[in-house]
Amino acid sequence: MMTMYVYVLMGLALLCVGGEVLVRAAVALAGRLNVSPVLIGLTIVAFGTSAPELTVAITAALGGGIRDYGWECCRQ
Repeated sequence: MMTMYVYVLMGLALLCVGGEVLVRAAVALAGRLNVSPVLIGLTIVAFGTSAPELTVAITAALGGGIRDYGWECCRQ
């Protein structure tokens, strides 16, 4: 039981660290390319935050489970 809480706390910590790394890398990329940080935020960061959902959707489509993809959250 205690292990579950440790995993949740570790996941939250890694999420915070990963978000910070993503933002810092995006700002550095904008500086290197002489592009507005807003443009980088609208493209690179937006893709980075949407990539997990895209991966799940592609995996479901290729695995033949696309019928159940939209209803998995509603099943009990």
